[in-house]
Amino acid sequence: MRPGRECIPFFNHNRNPIFISRRRIAPVRRVLIAVCLGAVMAACARPGPRTGGGETRVVPGTLESTPGSVFTRGASVAPSQAGAGPIKILFAGDTHFQWGVSDLQKSAGLLAPVQELAPFFHAADFRILNLETSISDQGAPFLRKSYIFNAPPESVRLLEYLQVDLAVLGNNHSMDMGGKGMERTLRALRRVGIGAVGVGPNSSEAPGPFRFNVGGVRFAVLSYTGVGETETFSTRSGPGVASMHDRAIFQHVRAARRDVDQLIVSLHWGNEYYPRTDRAQIALARNLIDAGATAVVGHHPHVPQGVEVYRGGVICYSLGNFLFGSINEDQTHNMVIQLEVEPKKKQIAQLRVMPIVGRYRDAADHRLRPLPAADSREFWEEFYTLSRDLSAATVKSMRVHPDGTATISVNQ
Repeated sequence: MRPGRECIPFFNHNRNPIFISRRRIAPVRRVLIAVCLGAVMAACARPGPRTGGGETRVVPGTLESTPGSVFTRGASVAPSQAGAGPIKILFAGDTHFQWGVSDLQKSAGLLAPVQELAPFFHAADFRILNLETSISDQGAPFLRKSYIFNAPPESVRLLEYLQVDLAVLGNNHSMDMGGKGMERTLRALRRVGIGAVGVGPNSSEAPGPFRFNVGGVRFAVLSYTGVGETETFSTRSGPGVASMHDRAIFQHVRAARRDVDQLIVSLHWGNEYYPRTDRAQIALARNLIDAGATAVVGHHPHVPQGVEVYRGGVICYSLGNFLFGSINEDQTHNMVIQLEVEPKKKQIAQLRVMPIVGRYRDAADHRLRPLPAADSREFWEEFYTLSRDLSAATVKSMRVHPDGTATISVNQ
């Protein structure tokens, strides 16, 4: 498969999951694969670090024997900064620290890639992003992959600077350094007060929920991936990442929704570098809203896709990248979204969309910043078209504002 151009189907005609893979992995004992939880390649044009050749490596780790506290799912209480205004829940896409990001950090400092965007993060009340990398000084990849994403422990300081509250780990790169690497990642996040969701000791606990409270409104986040080798997913009795194809996904949603006001479901899915979602994704997202989710947020395609309001819930099929460092020719500008919740009604009042610069190849500069108004017309035209094709009613309430963001009314 050519990096950056593979397509990832989700179901065959019998509705059975299909996963992309360069080759079949020979069955191994669950006691080993439980701590060796990698997945398939992430696509980019620029070559990344590679593992050595030879046979697939299965590296024992310590995830299975790690104290249960590593998988904390307890409530995280965030102080309200919203005052009389809406509660702002921010969500950013694919994030790792290699390639162009690493180059910029070496020349301009650890925080240089995000300094221009930090004020938007700091203005939110709770911040979530898809952390698509291991952050570890230990561990080893458990299988040969085209791209291994790992960052030194000090990288967590960038997330702390952005005031990130929750890292979504339900993706195909969060465990690139095996069980030990994931253990170190979880501990690094915890040291700076960042929660994690999407991985756990079994399929019941791996998705979460991660619960938090802002301004008297109760929130929860569930995290799943539809991308990865079957051996990486958690089972009833074995640890791993939470699988989007688990038949219990709707049971998890209904159970999580019972004691919260807002339930966000994070899905790592879709076809890379393809701006349109497919029918299976649309059906699944809408079914999740029907089951009780109030927002579904997707990532993995590396480009933004459309947004729709469905039965009072928000569906964002792909955010595109956030901090990714690639110069793939198919990349375009990306976006960060913000769910704005009315505290008295405890409902999503509107969705705010901020486009951010993503064509790093144009200027060879991987600094994240809001997309200038003069350069945003193409972005908004494509976003409008993609969203209109999902839901004509959704775009009727879309407004682009002078500050460069757009809002879509949800429950007003």
